[in-house]
Amino acid sequence: MNYPNDPNQNSEQDFDRFLREVDDFYGEADGLKVPSDFAARVAGMAQAEMSLGNMTPKPVWSFQSWFDDFSLTVRVALAFSVLLATFGGIRAGQAATEIISRRNSQPAIEMADPLGLAMPEQSIVQLIHRDELGNQNRNTGEQR
Repeated sequence: MNYPNDPNQNSEQDFDRFLREVDDFYGEADGLKVPSDFAARVAGMAQAEMSLGNMTPKPVWSFQSWFDDFSLTVRVALAFSVLLATFGGIRAGQAATEIISRRNSQPAIEMADPLGLAMPEQSIVQLIHRDELGNQNRNTGEQR
């Protein structure tokens, strides 16, 4: 059996002869008989498919045509899910930013008074208030 060294340099007759040798090698099995014009027909079909493929315009994908293929309820559901995901993402970003800013900020002074006075301010107010009460008692005691 002869095998071609380079199939690009052989002609159609060489290819047909090679197929017949393969057919002879396998014997009289069904489906291995190759007509003499087999290679020419295959090459012609390939050229016809290539010419048709080049002439057919490729369809252009557009979002609007894809979106219009759905029913009204599916379109509403898609729009709602996109809006929900957008607002959810924005809120998640705000929450993450708030958590990070709290972690990085200075610790706040504890508020012990409902009026909003911090502990040091409250102690100063109490000292002043005691001093005023003591002065009033001394003043009222001296006047008597």
